[in-house]
Amino acid sequence: MRLELEASAIMPQSRRNASQAGPGIDPRIADWTKRFPRAYSCRVGGVLRRWVERVLPGFQFPSGRCDGVTRDLGERTNRALVVLLTFTPNGGCVRRRPLRFERNPMVTSTKAVNRRAWLAGALSLSSLPLAGCLNRRSEPSETTATDFSRSFCYYIPKNRKILVRIQIECRCEVFDRSSGQSDEYFLTVRTQTGLRTDPPSHHLDPGYDFWMIFSAKHVLIRRVHASSYNLNPSRPGVDRFHSSGWRLQPVPARLLSSGKEIREAVQSWRPLVAVSEFVGEDPSRGYRIEYPVKWADGNPDDTFRVETGPVVLLDPDRTEVGRSLEFDDFQWAYLDYRSFDRVRCFLEKPTSILSGATYQPPDRLPRRHPALTGKQVARIRKRLFSGWKPPLPFDQLRKLFQTDHHSAVDHRPASTTLYALDPRPGVLPSGRTAHPQAQKAVS
Repeated sequence: MRLELEASAIMPQSRRNASQAGPGIDPRIADWTKRFPRAYSCRVGGVLRRWVERVLPGFQFPSGRCDGVTRDLGERTNRALVVLLTFTPNGGCVRRRPLRFERNPMVTSTKAVNRRAWLAGALSLSSLPLAGCLNRRSEPSETTATDFSRSFCYYIPKNRKILVRIQIECRCEVFDRSSGQSDEYFLTVRTQTGLRTDPPSHHLDPGYDFWMIFSAKHVLIRRVHASSYNLNPSRPGVDRFHSSGWRLQPVPARLLSSGKEIREAVQSWRPLVAVSEFVGEDPSRGYRIEYPVKWADGNPDDTFRVETGPVVLLDPDRTEVGRSLEFDDFQWAYLDYRSFDRVRCFLEKPTSILSGATYQPPDRLPRRHPALTGKQVARIRKRLFSGWKPPLPFDQLRKLFQTDHHSAVDHRPASTTLYALDPRPGVLPSGRTAHPQAQKAVS
């Protein structure tokens, strides 16, 4: 026998014991806690304690019990907290579910639980190992996700009635749970342009890569040249176009809550999509990004790894709903992670072209040109950036010899959810072009 319900009815203004029915206490929970007090008063685990200390600096636990922590957290945030748990009648934890800050401090439905505020192993009981309580499901396994291969931004210029359609690379949503408002930004795929003059002229029309970020009020255009010195982004308003916008294609998808499910989705050649949420000091504010997973490892030991990008990242403490973001607010990045709660971010920044000149690969991967020594690199830098009067300041001269490259690493806490898209009608999920040896290797 198992009992499953939502411990979501502890209202912020109530300091009653949860086992006493009264205003703000769901009678189901009152009855449940009378029958199974041990389950409701399970001790706080280290994972939950560390999470609370991160999102609420200086917070002091009023007791070692989950009920006390839940009530006090609700008062600190002026929100009721939702904790969905499954217990056996004797108090053992069978499954645990996420915790959420809820706008309405009343009972919410199971579907309303926010998967992205994941607290894997948030509570621990001496009667059951922590690993036995890990479960990532917080919504129906059958849901929807964005099919990025069929999602596009578009614009129609004023001077020419043509429709320009650009595939979406990443969707970014800035949110404020306290107000229920959000802003959306859409990163398009990279495009190459330039050198359109005849004959080609670097002076009149230099070649560059560019990305566009669409929003409700502006379209941010980023141009990437061979040198970071040539940076020239622009941010025209949408009124510069006859019309502009985006079209997302939601499709049925299945929530992947474990390494085993990710491995099975990888082996069946299912397209994967991920959603990663980042919050700051105020956990009710932050942003989430949705993006296609282009590289994924599904391992025999049920671990996994995702390496994908590009995506755009923000500073959750500086980003606000209603403020139109500028070019410098965005960080271009690639992601690498092996768990649902932490992401390694490779951040793009201006990088010296001498960076990595001393890199010596293994013998089986020889360089086409010999690596430089550290002394040689130092001599080149000294020759370039000191001892003479350049036509521009030295700091700008250094920028001239830099290129935009993903050369910084930052480990960030995040709550990530992965989905496997359902195959399109008439398309075999495994793909008819799969090599037999590849199919045999993953089986």
